[in-house]
Amino acid sequence: MDPLSSTPPPLITLSTQILHAAKNLYHRFAPILSPLTQALYTHRHHLALSLFALYLINSLGLLKGGNMHPEAEAFIYNYLEPSRSFGEKIFDSILNDWGFYQSRELCYLTEWLDAYFVKAGILLGVPFFYSVVFYLLIALASYVHYRGCRTHLGFSPTTAALILAIFWFSPSIFASGYLFRTAKVGAAACIIIMAWWLYTLLREPKTSASSDLSPSQPPTSPARRALTAVGLFALTLAASLFDRQGFFMMIIFWGIVAIVLILGNQRHSLLAFLSVGTALAFAAFWNKILSPALILYFNGYLPNMEWQRITEADLTRYAREIGTSPYFDGFTIFIDTLRFVLGNFGTAQTIIIILILLTYTYTLHTPSFALRLGALTIPVRRFHCLLLGIILLALYVMATLMLLKHHPVGWQDMRRSYYHIPGTAVTLLILTYIVHLVLQHQTLKKTTVQIILSALLLFNLIELPIHTRFYLTGHSAPRIKESKDFLVNLRNLDEDVYGPTTGFLRSNFYRYFRDEFRRFHHIPTSISTTPSPTAANASNPRESRTNSIKQAF
Repeated sequence: MDPLSSTPPPLITLSTQILHAAKNLYHRFAPILSPLTQALYTHRHHLALSLFALYLINSLGLLKGGNMHPEAEAFIYNYLEPSRSFGEKIFDSILNDWGFYQSRELCYLTEWLDAYFVKAGILLGVPFFYSVVFYLLIALASYVHYRGCRTHLGFSPTTAALILAIFWFSPSIFASGYLFRTAKVGAAACIIIMAWWLYTLLREPKTSASSDLSPSQPPTSPARRALTAVGLFALTLAASLFDRQGFFMMIIFWGIVAIVLILGNQRHSLLAFLSVGTALAFAAFWNKILSPALILYFNGYLPNMEWQRITEADLTRYAREIGTSPYFDGFTIFIDTLRFVLGNFGTAQTIIIILILLTYTYTLHTPSFALRLGALTIPVRRFHCLLLGIILLALYVMATLMLLKHHPVGWQDMRRSYYHIPGTAVTLLILTYIVHLVLQHQTLKKTTVQIILSALLLFNLIELPIHTRFYLTGHSAPRIKESKDFLVNLRNLDEDVYGPTTGFLRSNFYRYFRDEFRRFHHIPTSISTTPSPTAANASNPRESRTNSIKQAF
C-alpha cells in the first residue's frame, strides 16, 4: 500500500464506523442511562449489585446448565399438557405433589411459569434446567431487604450489602437454583417481606440512640389502613399457599404481633393482628375445604390429608428407619441452618454464639414497651431476648416437624440445599436484627461491625466449595450427570441425535420437545410426532399419566 495514499486501510475505516455508531447510541440513550448511573453512584448501590452479580454468575455456573429434579420432570409434563385446562393443571396434587397434598397452589402456579421458561429456552436453542422463578424471587426479597436496611435501619450501603452477601453465599441459596419446586423460595420471600412490613408498623418510637434515617410512617388515614390490611392479608395468604413452612412462620409472626399488642402498642398492632389472623383462618379454610373442593371439581378426586398430620406413628417410623431421635436430629438441622449462614463455625461454637446473642439481647432494656393491666403499667425490659428466643425456638420446631414427615431433609447434601431456604431467610432476619441492635445501642462501632460481617462472608466463601461438593457428589449426583447429558441432546434437536437414557419420562420428554422444536422452526420430519408431553391412553388419560410417573420413578 502506498504510504502517501489518502485512502485509509479497511480496518481503520471499520473502527471509525463502529466508534461513530457507539457515539450516536450514547447520545441517544444518555437521557435514559444518566439517571440510572447517577442513582447507582450517588446512593452507592454498586457494591450490592456487584456482589449480587457475582452470586448470580457463580450460582448459575455451579451446574453449567442446571439440573432437573425427578419431581420437576414429572410435573412439567402436567404443566405443558395442551389438552388439560389451567384449573386441571394447578389443582392436581397427584401429579404436582406425588399425592402428598399440602395446599400450595401458588407454588404450582410459579412452577407452571418455570415450565414455560424451560420450554422457551429449548425452542430458542438454549436449553437450561434452571428455575427462573427462584432467581427472580431471590432478587425481589434481596431488594426489599436492602431497601429496609437502608431506609428503616439506617445501615450504610456497605453494611447492607455485606449482610445480603452472607445470605447469597450460604449453601441453600447458592446451590438451589436448579429446576425443582418454588415452594421454599416463595415462602422465604414472603417471610422476608412480611418481617419488614410488620417492623414498619410495630417498631418502637424513634429515640436519640436510634440510627434510623427516617421515622416510621405507619398508615394513618382510613384508606391507607384499609390498604395495609389487604396487603397483610394477601401476603400472609401467599406465604401459606407457597408452602407449609410459610404458613408456620406466619403463625409465629402472628404470635409476635399478639405479644406486642399485649404490651400496649395497640394502635397498629391491632390492625396487623386482625389482618394476619384473618388470613391464617382463611388459609386453613382453603386448605381443608376450598382447595379439596376445587381438586374434586377439576380432577374428580379428593386429596389425601395424611401428609399434613403428625402422629405417634411418625415418631415410631423415624426411630425404626433412622435409628436416632428426631428431636436431636432436628436440633442438628437447626444448628446447621444457622451456622451455614453465620460463618460456618462448628456446632459447639455456633451454640456458644447463640448463647452470647441471647445474653446480649437480655442485657438490653426496652422501656418503651410495657404490659398494661388497667391502671397498672409494668415495663417489659427483655423484649429483644424474648423475640430472639421465639424465633430460634420456631426454627427448631419447624426443622423437627419437617424431618418427621420427610426424612431426606436430614441428609448432609439436603441440609445444604432447597428444603432449608425458609430457615436461611429467617437467619438473615436474625443477623440483620442483631446488627441493628449493636449499632443502635452503640455496642460496637460501624467499622468493627463491617469487619465482622466481612469475616463471616469470607468464611462462607471458604466453606462454599465443601458445601457444593456435598451437593454434587450426594444423592443428586446421578441426576446431575443425566441432566448434563440430556442437555447435550436438547441442544441438537435439529439433528435428532438422541442417545438413550433411563426412564420413560426422559425419552418421552425428548420426543415432545423435538416435535415442538421442529414445529416452532418449521422443520419437516417424517418421524411420528408426540402430540403431548404425556402420551396418554385415550380411555383413561389420568390413569395413564399417573401410571407413567409411577413406572418412571
